[in-house]
Amino acid sequence: MRHSRRLKKIALAIGLLCTGTLAQAQVYELSFVDTLGATKVRKPTATWYNPASQLVVTTISGLDRMVKLELIKGTTVVETQTSPLITLANRIVASDASEFYGVKFSLTPPADGNYTLRTTVLDINGTPVSSNNYTFNVDTVAPTAAPIISQNSGYSQVTTGAEWKLGLGNSGYEYFFLNSVADSSGVASGKYIVYRQDGTIYKSVDVPFTSATNSFTYAIENSFPNSNLQEVFKIGFDVTDLAGNVFISPRQGVRYDNMLGTPSQPFGVYDPTSSNVLGPGLDGFVPYVSGMTVKTNPIRLAYRIPVSDYGGYYEWGTRLLNGGGENIKVGEDANYVYITMSAPFGLKDINTIRWTTFGQWGYGYFDYNLVQDATAPVTPAMSSVQYEYSDIGWSDWARNVLNDALPVTITGYRVTAKARTYDQTFSHRGGTCVIPAGDTTCTITANKVLNKGTAGGIHDQANLKNPGGTLWSNPGWADVYWNDLYYPQVTPEYNDSTKILKLLIKLPGYGGSGGRINLSSLTLESKGVKVTPTGGKIAQSGGDFTYQYDLATLPEATYDLAVVAKETFGPTTKLDLFHFVSDRTAPTLAMTYKGGAVPTGVETIKDLRVQIADTVDTHPQITRMTLKGGPINDALDLGFSQLADGYAPEVPRMFPTLEAGQSYTLKVDAQDSQGNKTSLTKVFSLSPQNMVSADPVNMMSVSKSLMDANDKPLALVKFKGSLTDGGTQSRGPQTGYITLRRDANFSVMFNGTQIAPGETKDIVIPLDQTGEANLPVWPAEPGVDGKASFMIDIPQVVAVSE
Repeated sequence: MRHSRRLKKIALAIGLLCTGTLAQAQVYELSFVDTLGATKVRKPTATWYNPASQLVVTTISGLDRMVKLELIKGTTVVETQTSPLITLANRIVASDASEFYGVKFSLTPPADGNYTLRTTVLDINGTPVSSNNYTFNVDTVAPTAAPIISQNSGYSQVTTGAEWKLGLGNSGYEYFFLNSVADSSGVASGKYIVYRQDGTIYKSVDVPFTSATNSFTYAIENSFPNSNLQEVFKIGFDVTDLAGNVFISPRQGVRYDNMLGTPSQPFGVYDPTSSNVLGPGLDGFVPYVSGMTVKTNPIRLAYRIPVSDYGGYYEWGTRLLNGGGENIKVGEDANYVYITMSAPFGLKDINTIRWTTFGQWGYGYFDYNLVQDATAPVTPAMSSVQYEYSDIGWSDWARNVLNDALPVTITGYRVTAKARTYDQTFSHRGGTCVIPAGDTTCTITANKVLNKGTAGGIHDQANLKNPGGTLWSNPGWADVYWNDLYYPQVTPEYNDSTKILKLLIKLPGYGGSGGRINLSSLTLESKGVKVTPTGGKIAQSGGDFTYQYDLATLPEATYDLAVVAKETFGPTTKLDLFHFVSDRTAPTLAMTYKGGAVPTGVETIKDLRVQIADTVDTHPQITRMTLKGGPINDALDLGFSQLADGYAPEVPRMFPTLEAGQSYTLKVDAQDSQGNKTSLTKVFSLSPQNMVSADPVNMMSVSKSLMDANDKPLALVKFKGSLTDGGTQSRGPQTGYITLRRDANFSVMFNGTQIAPGETKDIVIPLDQTGEANLPVWPAEPGVDGKASFMIDIPQVVAVSE
């Protein structure tokens, strides 16, 4: 019988060398459970932390190093720890899947305050090699704020107690406010939330923080779906600080009414010649038909409103406001309430007649389509009103007077109207004039001075009436405004490390002059020329505006920055800021090996140096070094330290590149203070000094050490000929490591020690007095074909006497 034998190939690479370099322990990340119970992982560049648990500090360091970690508050060392010697077993996988050699420390949860985290690298003898300081702050207290408040423009709105009642209010938007927001670390973000009565979220939106007023705002009108006071909503703000703590404002109950049941058309029209009864109390009224003729002036109209929506019965109901005549409830039946109203024909001005409901001025337009009977009196009608200005003469009575035109005097008010068969009296700003029958104009003498250094507006009503005052025109309103009193106030805040410029603009008098006093523009300039970095307005609360710009986005040049803030009417504030150099050019990187060019093959990466330079930044930073490739296609982040001739990478566990295509790639990332980034890569093979490469050994796939005819292991690792640093023959036990490559198809037994793929184990090599040892190696798993490559390190060979 013939037996088949499956063979395994074991490739052996032995590196007998001791590697070392000045090492720098860098904090890679910090992790903790925060005050909300969430696990957080932060880079050391983060400024604020809110740990409610141990603070786990993960550091990158080199092999054969120890790391001392100190937590310092002021000048007091709060806590200190020193790691054991870092070995191949200290390979760490970070939260972002990056891998490196280092150590994790667990610190007691630090109290709130400012800290320095100091990492010091110690050599094998405990001597300090290098150190790094990282500053950070701890804040575990959530922000605070005053209770939510609401604007209240009247109209029976209720903004006290557990349930508010709100409507559309006056013209323009009204707001909810969360004021007096305070936090030691600063506010990071805010969210506004509206809950429906069943607890579901109707709206959840991010809202900007206005640092000038320490507040958040949100428009009432944009908060709710259609509602008529029947549903109780809950509103609230959630505020997150820079450390991650969250303030949840007490939820406020709100009933809201934005539903107005404006009738689409009149129900009836009064006809003095008719005996018809259109409904309860509607004697003499006939059904309304669009385009019909009306025989009276003033006219009388009838409306019917559903009983369930009548404002006289229900708070949320529809009501008519009529400043043009009667407004009477004349009857009702099971379904409707009937009202009558009167007004001069053609008077439809919403300021005089309008439909309204709870909590609002009234936004339901009063309208009809009727034709006036030829026998009925004709209503007065204004065509135009003009003012006589001292600077431009007669012109429109709607004008924004810019501040550079002041002072201006208004000397007359002139009306132009449709001719009537009767005298028409024009009334405006306390004065009157009469347009004679058949004529079209008259003028009121005036003397209104718009002075420099003042602000104000003229928004007075004007109208025309017949001699008896029973008929009058649709009114009109002046719209003349000016401002030379309220100038923008500018407060800059600049972060030199981030190049972020924040501008807080306060505009006194905001919203005055009929809502026209406003910030019309804000520009940055240099030497009188506008510059446009990325950014703009990020928040506004009333007359407090916040603008933010990233100066690092400016074209590369030298600037003398100034900010120019301009108000609508022209008042302008210019504030000189500072000299700024914009650097858009990335740093330059170079790499050398033993002072010269990097060859295609290196003996050790400890002799590599990286030089960095920048035309503007005097301290550009290397942010990361990574090493990829090699026989096992490894990927590692490396520590690095600054030496006299450049930055040196720390030496990790690296397999020699024994075959073609097994090169390593070292990548260096760098950045300057303005965020310009660059990188440099070098590709090389690795052939360490004092490396011995063994030929592959073919073995049967059995999990035992096979012996030859002389009872000697078939597969041996032979050690001999190693000299100590002093040149003497090594002998006695030698401490070392064995690492099995990750791509091994099976585990390996070395002199009785089992090593799994990718694993590193401590071993002892028992050299005899001649400096030799023969140690067996064999597969740990039977019946598996393939290859397993391993490497043995003896960091330092010694001579041990018997």
